[in-house]
Amino acid sequence: HIVSCMVENEVKDRVIGIAYDGSGYGADKKMWGGEFLICDYASFKRVGHLNYVCIPGGESAIKEPWRMATSYLHKVFGNNLDENLPNLFKGKDVKNVKTIINSNINIIDTSSVGRLFDTAAAILGFMEEVTYEGEAAIFLEHICDENEKESYTYDVEYVDDVYIINTNNILKGLLSDLGDKISRSLISRRFHNTVINFSVHLCELISGKYDINKVALSGGVFQNQIILREIYKKLMLKGFEVYTHKLIPCNDSGICLGQIVIANERCKE
Repeated sequence: HIVSCMVENEVKDRVIGIAYDGSGYGADKKMWGGEFLICDYASFKRVGHLNYVCIPGGESAIKEPWRMATSYLHKVFGNNLDENLPNLFKGKDVKNVKTIINSNINIIDTSSVGRLFDTAAAILGFMEEVTYEGEAAIFLEHICDENEKESYTYDVEYVDDVYIINTNNILKGLLSDLGDKISRSLISRRFHNTVINFSVHLCELISGKYDINKVALSGGVFQNQIILREIYKKLMLKGFEVYTHKLIPCNDSGICLGQIVIANERCKE
């Protein structure tokens, strides 16, 4: 993803790559999709990501976002999950999802921003089975209040030379607002604002440590115009050089260009 963006923009220097996508197999054998990478054409270093949460039941959790939301909320509340579930979840087979999580069978951990969007969408009422990729996230984008400025809190942990975004407080904030009868449009925008904020925050941390001021944005999540526009704008205001896709798709349709360039570069070694 990131190299395809670099090639399109004719960038050969190292960049901070923000790769936000659904799910992709990572170097640690987990599912990536919320990554901060330092990249050139031949190599990368993973320097940040979202906290891991398990995908319970594989593909079914992607097709039915409430399952992914249950996993996220289980991570936040543990044994107190049931009393913190939104009312819409009460008619779902939450018990089975909890059994899958606790048995540690047929699960894989993910750091995906796409799955976090699915979770927020389910909490705000998207309880259907998705019929196309990104449907739940599109629902979330479409109900946004364009004028809302508030956001949720989050924590950044630093473990083994990697910045990790802890999403627990984000989800607590969502549920708190839901319980206070805050409108879905405001909650959705607050969620978007939070993703924007932690994205810019991590770029500042990484830039300060590695002395890199170029940022490439890629991955299917950047089809979301609020996320793309606001991260781009805020990074530019912070003095970063920011690169996005204009001709090559930011989703999986564009990764083949990056793969070709990486393979060519490594053949030279």
